[in-house]
Amino acid sequence: GSVSYFSPHKMSESYEVAFPSQCMLGEGPHYDARTDTLFWVDILGETVHSFNLATKEKKEIHVGKYPSLIIPTKEDPQKAYVALEDGIFILDLQTGSKILHSRPEIRPGYRYNDGKLDPVGRLWVGSMDISEERSDGKLWMINKDGTFTEKLDNIAIPNGLDWSGDHMFYIDSPDKTVVKFDFDTATGRISNKKVLLTIPDGSGVPDGMTLSPDKKYALVAHWGGYGVYIYEATTGKFLRKISLPAAHTTSCVWIGTDLYVTSAKKGRNAEQLAQEPHAGGAQISWSRSQNYWRHRSN
Repeated sequence: GSVSYFSPHKMSESYEVAFPSQCMLGEGPHYDARTDTLFWVDILGETVHSFNLATKEKKEIHVGKYPSLIIPTKEDPQKAYVALEDGIFILDLQTGSKILHSRPEIRPGYRYNDGKLDPVGRLWVGSMDISEERSDGKLWMINKDGTFTEKLDNIAIPNGLDWSGDHMFYIDSPDKTVVKFDFDTATGRISNKKVLLTIPDGSGVPDGMTLSPDKKYALVAHWGGYGVYIYEATTGKFLRKISLPAAHTTSCVWIGTDLYVTSAKKGRNAEQLAQEPHAGGAQISWSRSQNYWRHRSN
């Protein structure tokens, strides 16, 4: 059979604005192959977005609170986890109705932030002080039955989750590091925290991330860094930057061989935004040409 492997140096610098949706705080892109749909949230716009790549149908559901993630459940692609300030809900994507699933963070003045499903479908999500003044947020693992376990504490802005075999990658943005844990898939236990890399001064702070399809590279969106930065997932070595015309890139996700990137208008003044017409354009994708993918036969 053939295997595909990712070549970071062959990624194209070309990009296109896929959805100019002008998000105040576009975040949390997630692709569901079962329905060929891309999801993302505008936290400050209190809206979850979806775009079906096959039918080109774009939908918005106004949820009335700050949503920080929208991820269809492994069991039913028409039902999705959505994190709001007052809990983790299951949202019916057809009707917009929602039911409470879990409420790990109960302190007033806190909200959820980035989150993802681990390889077996448990939801991991961080919580944080809305004012961003205190660094006492937490990282939670939520089981499919709604029970939960606290995994980390003393977090300022939880971001950047991904998994590779027996490792988990994680970011607390103000630390300006990407850390790596040993990960036990069966139990969800994390241990052996190691700093994989520290972001150099002048390139913003790390926000969301994704691993390359072959898990060899970490692609990290830098808030304030005008782009996505590519690092080796084993050594943390910086390889290259993919520049984008928005200062506040927030996260990224693969759809096939295209990378889709969310960005935000938050924290940019009118003068700056005039220079960045695509800021908040929820997804910017680049390189429909396949030149950064190579196929070889075993």
